[in-house]
Amino acid sequence: MSALLARGIRRNGLAQLQRHQQHFARAPPTRLVHIRSVSILSGIAKLAGRTAGRTAVGLGVGAGAVSFADMKIEGLRQRTFDLLSDLGTKASDNISAFSEAASQTYTSVSSTAAEAWADTALGIESRFAALRAKLQEAFPGAEESESAEDEKSYNHYSSEPPPPPPPKSTAAAIAAAAAAAASAPISVDAEGPTTPTQDLLVLTKKLIEIRSILLSLGDDSNLTLPSIVVVGSQSSGKSSVLEAIVGREFLPKGDNMVTRRPLELTLVHTPPSASDPNPLTYAEIEGRPGRLTDFEIVQTELKNLNEVVSAAECVSDKPIHLRISSPDVPDLSLVDLPGYVQISSMDQPEELKEKIAGLCDKYIKSPNIVLAVCAANVDLANSPALRASKKVDPLGIRTIGVITKMDLVPPESGAAILSNDRYPLALGYVGVVCKASPQHQQRLLLKSAKDSEDPGAVVRKQESAYFSANGEHFSREGILVGTETLKSRLMRVLEDSMASSLHTISNAVALDLEETSYQFKVQYNDRSISAESYVAETLDGLKARIGQISRGFTKAEVRRMLKSMLDEQVLDLVALQYWNDPKTPELGKLGSESKLSAEDLDLYWQRKLDAISSSLTKSGIGRTSTSRVVDTISHCLETLSNEEPLVHHPDAAGRVMSTANALLGDRYAITSDQVENAVKPFKYEIEVEDKEWETGRSKAVELVQRELNMCEAALGSIRDAVGGRKLRGAMEYVGELEEKERRRRERRREKALGSGGPEDSYDDEDLSDPTRPAYNPALLAKAREAMFLSSRSSVLRLRLMALKSRRCKTGPEQRAFCPEAFLNVVADKLAHTAVQFINIELLVEFFYQFPREIDTRMAYELNRSEVVRFARQNPAIEKHLALQERKEKLELVAEKLDTLVKLQRDKAQNDPLRRKRDRGLFGMF
Repeated sequence: MSALLARGIRRNGLAQLQRHQQHFARAPPTRLVHIRSVSILSGIAKLAGRTAGRTAVGLGVGAGAVSFADMKIEGLRQRTFDLLSDLGTKASDNISAFSEAASQTYTSVSSTAAEAWADTALGIESRFAALRAKLQEAFPGAEESESAEDEKSYNHYSSEPPPPPPPKSTAAAIAAAAAAAASAPISVDAEGPTTPTQDLLVLTKKLIEIRSILLSLGDDSNLTLPSIVVVGSQSSGKSSVLEAIVGREFLPKGDNMVTRRPLELTLVHTPPSASDPNPLTYAEIEGRPGRLTDFEIVQTELKNLNEVVSAAECVSDKPIHLRISSPDVPDLSLVDLPGYVQISSMDQPEELKEKIAGLCDKYIKSPNIVLAVCAANVDLANSPALRASKKVDPLGIRTIGVITKMDLVPPESGAAILSNDRYPLALGYVGVVCKASPQHQQRLLLKSAKDSEDPGAVVRKQESAYFSANGEHFSREGILVGTETLKSRLMRVLEDSMASSLHTISNAVALDLEETSYQFKVQYNDRSISAESYVAETLDGLKARIGQISRGFTKAEVRRMLKSMLDEQVLDLVALQYWNDPKTPELGKLGSESKLSAEDLDLYWQRKLDAISSSLTKSGIGRTSTSRVVDTISHCLETLSNEEPLVHHPDAAGRVMSTANALLGDRYAITSDQVENAVKPFKYEIEVEDKEWETGRSKAVELVQRELNMCEAALGSIRDAVGGRKLRGAMEYVGELEEKERRRRERRREKALGSGGPEDSYDDEDLSDPTRPAYNPALLAKAREAMFLSSRSSVLRLRLMALKSRRCKTGPEQRAFCPEAFLNVVADKLAHTAVQFINIELLVEFFYQFPREIDTRMAYELNRSEVVRFARQNPAIEKHLALQERKEKLELVAEKLDTLVKLQRDKAQNDPLRRKRDRGLFGMF
């Protein structure tokens, strides 16, 4: 056995020997080490991974331990004690011998390591069990559980000391240490103290920050860091475990299914500092502004967010993001999922079980850590959480078992569950009591209310008291208990998992950053924009378009608009009073008589002209002209709202229109009153100069000619649709019917006066005539329309001849013979007067205030979130901003990852004696 130990220490010589001496000298009398029991399946896998990363010392000791495993245990113990007793006095004498033997042994070890290792891998479990039994028989006092090791370690988040271990002898401790060193290759989980150093805290915090940034990039499986996914049945106590870790009740409670969406929970440790010696505990929910310090409000908000999912749908894969910052929580990233169900209730869909299973399978995929929560009073064989984790993690290398309700089973049964024998997991099981038992619930509540103590703290005390009272069961090797132990273990496992993914994710981020930078260069030429700059550009473009619209409302353009409106009114009045009057042809004949003066004309025509003029001037010119201008402006702005870029911003377009309508409404009443007062003199007297008359007569000729052309065009279209001969026959038939109707009216009038003769039977004979032509009603309607157009065309030709006659060209004194020319002059005067006040009171004021109101309502009143939402409504800008934001986030992540990688490299270079393996799960690879 001396040769065996010599082979194990030749690699490092005297330095390693002195380090072992110091370690045993500093070890407290009560600290002993025990070899953790393993199964053949998990032992071979972990043995292979651990030994691959060991130094030559580990290989030598491991090969020697396996090669001499069949040696007598009694001789091993005796030689070990002899060697350790003489170790301090003969250290200097053995240095040279060890150094000389090391050079000779190194070659033999390297040549036989592969063969010895193959023998180890092909061994059977009984061999390990026999060796373990012999060691325990040889060293009956050298038992110390791994849970005691963790409990004795410094806990950063708990001030409660762990229960003291049973006393052990110093000799037994030394013997156990030697046995542990000799059997190191098969001790797959002989962890040392898990003291969370400041470097660990910084690393975990930064990795969680990086994970949050990567999650904001979208659903990309290549750019993810691990999280701890909490799964379990609905009655397993998942919520109690999470609340025990946080130390607050924040999850919604209820009889029915309350967790319907994944809850991505990020815990951030905020230690006291000089600037903030008492940091607050607060929560932040994505989508809800502000920090929440009242966790009852957090509970209500989470309940409302879960109830967004309808009862018919039951579960949704859209996560809720919650961030809790507190000095009492570790840096962790957790995901709480809906609990597994066995059958669906009557008010739940039949596929609920499959939906929950599919959602959990989505989250428990690698590289996430599975936190399988199981109740102690339920057989682990029936645990849906373990069953689901077994599918994605057959070897159990990234699954932690949490056994809740430990106080509901006998201590020996609970310890048997935690021994990790029946359903082994690489990370083992942790037993917790996160909720008081029913028989103690009321008593604890009364006690906490009496002492003004947090009920959670009371439950933690109950947990500590329970495990301390049953220390003979829970202080054994391989048993981990307590919420604080669970916190430390989760933090260590998450840090190990994230650190193992550091180089992989760093390479993936570098590749993605390179591709994103290339796309940004190709698509946008590295041109960066912001939501604020887009809003500013949009407002500048909008104000430029408003300026173009304002230049379309010059005085000449507005006068033309109003004159066109008044011309239509003039034509309507003339058609009503003159063109439909049967006496109008007589006016043309009177105009052709050169000896007839305007003073000698019948008063009928004079009064008719005065009535038409009064109707035009008193028709509400102020209201109608202002309305026409306002409607035109509104139509232009509506067209602007349907163009780029406002077509992508319906809310902004609505603000533009509401602002415009408000300003136009304020100016409408003032402008219409001013225009009405300005045209009031034209209601009583209108003076017309010769030049104005000639202009009005020429315009009247154009209007009458336009009406004549329109009538002839309409008549021609009817003739083409019906046919010329057929239309003439129908028109003659309609003419005969109208003539007969006229005769009937005449006879009825004469009979009413008593001067009528006997009524003839001409009409009756006509109606009974079988040769009478028959026309359908549609053709007769077309015929009547054609007769009207023909009659109107005849009148218009007569009026056109009158306007072109010498009498109308004489001057404004002939207005009675040429009403069309006179009314056109009046319309021109009204339009000229109205445009002056419309320009001053409406247009100038509106186009001055409108751009400034747009600035106020769309630039200054928008907060940051509204500005971002406005910019992202444009698909092109959304794409640009998304690519730019992705590039910036990847650059930030790459910088942080480079810093962490450099930090780890520097630590490795500055600590050459640092152990090359990490005791966590992922450190063995």
